[in-house]
Amino acid sequence: MPFNGIKGGDTKPIVVAVPCVEMFGRTEYPQGCPVLSEVRTWYDEAKKTNDEALKSRANIYWKKAQYLMQGFVRDNAVTEDVPPENPIRKFSLNKQLFNLVKAGLMDPDMQDLPCDYEKGSDFRIVKTSKGTTKGQYADYSTSSYRKVTSALTKTEREAIETYKLSTLSDFLGKKPTQDDLKVIREMFEASVDGEAYDPEKWGNYYKPAGFKSAKDTEFNPTELEASTTETKETVENKETAAPAPVVTVTEESAKKSASEILDMIKNRSKKTAA
Repeated sequence: MPFNGIKGGDTKPIVVAVPCVEMFGRTEYPQGCPVLSEVRTWYDEAKKTNDEALKSRANIYWKKAQYLMQGFVRDNAVTEDVPPENPIRKFSLNKQLFNLVKAGLMDPDMQDLPCDYEKGSDFRIVKTSKGTTKGQYADYSTSSYRKVTSALTKTEREAIETYKLSTLSDFLGKKPTQDDLKVIREMFEASVDGEAYDPEKWGNYYKPAGFKSAKDTEFNPTELEASTTETKETVENKETAAPAPVVTVTEESAKKSASEILDMIKNRSKKTAA
């Protein structure tokens, strides 16, 4: 969620990440995500009316999917001064990489599972760039499993025995309570309306990187280092259900869309309450 700075402090645009409850499943949250439930209606409306400005704003608030996996790094292009004691790494993959890994795991032509300890295969990540003159983004489409098998080494097996494999679902984070969902909804509406992030209201729930709430230590909002340079005019491409390398919205259309969208949200909320 993008905000126009911090209330009472720095006016530099910031972004606050909140959890999408859809990753926990409909059983846990039958009502769905309060943000995506609204944003889906924006996409529907934008499709009906061919409203590119509304579609652009919907892209901003759509979920940014990441997939957690674990394994060993056998060939690292990045030099590490101090390699970690535990060689079992945790990977945060985007949707494109995840789909390539998944395709390999489900490939009927693979005689053995790629993750088999004895007859497995290494997955090679290849990063290139893709896009237009308006913007470039990472492309991993040439990444794949190697065709030759490669068993875990003695050192790797010992690492698994010593450190154990993690239960990856433990890293999904705290499940939002009903109070948390109300805060997410409130932050969403404030973000759409172009307001600043309010640390007094939301500091103990969801906060930008580098922020410390009152219950942590005293915080001076002017000292916050924003974790991103995103603005409401230009949004860097991220993994979304409706990806676009660069989203551009003019100042005039952004203001108009924000006002209209906020009215849509409030009207829909009133109908739901009624």
